[in-house]
Amino acid sequence: MSHESRDRRVQLLAELHATIERSGWAVRTAEPDAASGRAGLGYTVGLTALGHPEVVVTGLPALSAVAVLNAVGQRVRDGADFLPGMRVADLLPVTVVVIDAVSVDGLTAVRELYGEAEAVQLVWSDGSGRFPGEAGFAAPGAQPLLGDLP
Repeated sequence: MSHESRDRRVQLLAELHATIERSGWAVRTAEPDAASGRAGLGYTVGLTALGHPEVVVTGLPALSAVAVLNAVGQRVRDGADFLPGMRVADLLPVTVVVIDAVSVDGLTAVRELYGEAEAVQLVWSDGSGRFPGEAGFAAPGAQPLLGDLP
């Protein structure tokens, strides 16, 4: 790792620590990459310290992911839990189900701060209430699942 890369990593971790100190969590996003076929990813960092798994959402534009994850962070800080199998109707204009996120390789900032990453994923339905993998789901491939739907 170059000196510049190391300095940037240290600066990023310091910024994350400051945001987590101030609000209880931070949000990280990765934009979609059409060349590699990677969908957008957003996740919280800091809910681990509140005794809650981190929360991930895939396939949403970064601004939408940030808004949803900040709403979740606020609720968790106020005592709410987002547990696998829950359905949530008031985060997005569509129904959201919470699943256990098994594939958490993309949560690099969480691993940097806590050594390991435990997370749940918010999976959004299409306008007809269908989820990824269900017949007729309107956006196949747009929302990679990091675990199994209930």
